Amino acid sequence: VSLYELGRKEEAEQAFNQALDVNDVLPEAIHNLILVKVRSGRMSPARAGRHLAALKRRLPRAVILDELAAVLGEPAATVPPPGTGPELKLCLPRNSLDVYRDGQVLDSVRRSVADHLAGRRYQASQEALLTAWRGLAFRRDEEFMRVYQALLEHGEKKEVQGAIRLSTGRVHRGAVTGLALSQDGSVLASAGRDGRVILRRLVPPKGSREVLGPDLGSGCLALSPKGQRLVTGGRDGTVSLWSFDRPEPLSTVHAHSGAVSAVAVSEDGRFLASAGMDGRCRVVDLVDKKERTLDVSAAGAMRGVAFLPRSQELLTTSDDGTVRVWAQRGKECTRVLPAHALPVTALATAADGRLFATASADRRICLWEAMSGRCLKVLEGQQEAVTALAMLADGHHLASGCEDDTLFVWSLSRGACVLVLDGRGDGIAALATGPKPHMLSVGRADGAIGLWMLIYELELR
Repeated sequence: VSLYELGRKEEAEQAFNQALDVNDVLPEAIHNLILVKVRSGRMSPARAGRHLAALKRRLPRAVILDELAAVLGEPAATVPPPGTGPELKLCLPRNSLDVYRDGQVLDSVRRSVADHLAGRRYQASQEALLTAWRGLAFRRDEEFMRVYQALLEHGEKKEVQGAIRLSTGRVHRGAVTGLALSQDGSVLASAGRDGRVILRRLVPPKGSREVLGPDLGSGCLALSPKGQRLVTGGRDGTVSLWSFDRPEPLSTVHAHSGAVSAVAVSEDGRFLASAGMDGRCRVVDLVDKKERTLDVSAAGAMRGVAFLPRSQELLTTSDDGTVRVWAQRGKECTRVLPAHALPVTALATAADGRLFATASADRRICLWEAMSGRCLKVLEGQQEAVTALAMLADGHHLASGCEDDTLFVWSLSRGACVLVLDGRGDGIAALATGPKPHMLSVGRADGAIGLWMLIYELELR
C-alpha cells in the first residue's frame, strides 16, 4: 500500500500478487489488486463486479469484497480517482491469541485427517478434509494436499469442489495464444504473441527448449501423442514440424494463403491437419505423404480443427458459426452443424471421442454428441467472449476461459457451472489439461501460465 501511495504502482501490484502467491484467498490483497486495475483503466467497473461475484463464491465472509462490489456495482459506476471512493486496505495483524487458537484447531484437524488416512478410513479422512478445506476457501495447505494426493489413489473422481492455484509464472512477453500437453503428459508446449514457442519436458530428464520464429505469432500448436514432435502454424501460412532435440524444423511447408489459425495431430500420430484464415483445411498423411485440401472458404475463415479420438472423423469450425464433421479424416463432409451466431472461438474433444464442445464470441458453449451431431446442452453464464475450452481428464467436467479473466468449470452431466475462478491476469487466452489428471494449465493474456489443482469429491473404494 505504501508503494502505491509513493507512486510506485507497478511494484505495489507485484507485491499484491506475491501476497496472493502465498495465500491465494487473502481478501485484502484481492481487494487491492482489483482496485488498482480499475484505477489504471485495465479493468472496467462492470468486469470488476463480475470478478468480485465469482470470488464471493469462494469467500462468502469477506466483507471488504462486499463493500467494493457495492461501489463498483452502482448504476453508471465510474473509475474512482485516488482519494475518493474505496481505498486500498491494510492487512492488519490478528490478535496473537486468536492466531494461536486457530493454529491449534487446524493442527488438530490435520492430525485427524492424517490418522484416518493411516488407518485406511478413507471416507472419514475425506469428509474431515473437505469440511476443513472448505472453511479455508481451499487455501493452499501442504498437509491437506498430501492427504488429498493419497486419497486420489483410492477413489474415482466425482464432482469438483474447489481448486488451488499451484503456480503462476510469466513465460511470454505477449499473450499466451496456445497451450498443448502431450497425451502421455510428458511435454507441455506454449506459444505466445512474442513469436516464441517453449517446450517443457515434465518427466526426467526434465528441461525446456525455446523455438524461435518470426512467423509463429499466430500461436497455434499441437503435440504428437508422445510429445516427440511439435507442429506450429505461422502468420505467413506455413506449417512446421519440429523435434524436441533439434534446433531446426524437420520440415516446413506453405500450407495456406493466409495465417494458420489451428493445427492438430491425430491420436495415432499419423495425420496432421491445419486450418487457415483462407477458409481451407489441409490434411496430410505423415507416412505416405498424401494430402488433401478441404475448401469451405464460403463459410469464412476457418478457426479450429480437431481429430475426434477413437474415430476417423475430423472437426472444423468457421467464422459463420458452423461446425463441420468430416468422415475418414477429411474425405467427405457428413454434417454441417449450425452452432453459434458468431465465429467459433474454441473447440475441445473428450478423450473417449463421444463428446465435443464449441464456444463463441456469442458467450455460449455448446456440448455435442459426436455420433449423432446432436446438441446436448447449451452452457451459458460467462459475460464476455469465451476464448478457450478444455475437456478435463476426468471425462465429466469442462473448463472454459473468458476475455474477462474468469475461468469456469462445468459439470457435463448437469450442464451447470460448479466453480468460478479468477485468472488474476488480463484475460484467459488458452487452456490445456495439466501434467496430472486432476490439474489444469491456464494461459493468460499477460503472458503468464498458471497451474491449478482441482479438488474433487471422491467415490472411495
